[in-house]
Amino acid sequence: MLTGGRVLHHLARLAPNPDNTILIVGYQAPGTRGVRLLAGEETVRLHGREIDVRCHVEQVDGFSAHADANGLLDWIRAMSPAPRRVWLNHGEPASADALRLRVRDELDWEARVAVEGTAWELRDLAASGVPPRVENGR
Repeated sequence: MLTGGRVLHHLARLAPNPDNTILIVGYQAPGTRGVRLLAGEETVRLHGREIDVRCHVEQVDGFSAHADANGLLDWIRAMSPAPRRVWLNHGEPASADALRLRVRDELDWEARVAVEGTAWELRDLAASGVPPRVENGR
């Protein structure tokens, strides 16, 4: 999604050249550089400076480095011992909630979708069964 790492250095080097093609593979979350480039933005901010995007930007759908819902369920189903709770902390809100429901319905495990800015005190889980909410990361 072009949000960090070495790919940003490649993007900064390759984007200004109209002879280059940036091939974006797989899903791009809303608001990411990948989505903005696919939408035709002519500049991208990298490492504190604006870089002209003169290269071609193309997308190949159908590839992903992430497992789909079935793959994730297969992965957690194989855990031994089974976890007492599952927190989902990645993905679009609607998709994460759909996976939460599948974990609940298919595995009969408690599952929650993590919410940005909310922290859970893990040490308190065993005693109370209901984790206390602590706001703003405290």
